[in-house]
Amino acid sequence: MDFKAIMLAKELNLLLLIDDESARSFAKAMGIDIIGSIGLIIKSVKDGILKKEDALSSLEKLSEIMWLNAVIYEKARKIIISISE
Repeated sequence: MDFKAIMLAKELNLLLLIDDESARSFAKAMGIDIIGSIGLIIKSVKDGILKKEDALSSLEKLSEIMWLNAVIYEKARKIIISISE
């Protein structure tokens, strides 16, 4: 599945939403711009799409459905809190 998404992103020159580390590395090596789920949440706050509270809730829900390194989780949380609204 990741391979098809990578190839489509390459063909259409799209930003690729992907979290799998090996797939991310492969996509980067192909020159594809990538963003992960946490990055998308943070970007959504910066762009005014999500409120901080909603982003923090989304981050918490994400941590319930996928493994997140505690350091990365806390760093993302701090970034979200620090974003000016």
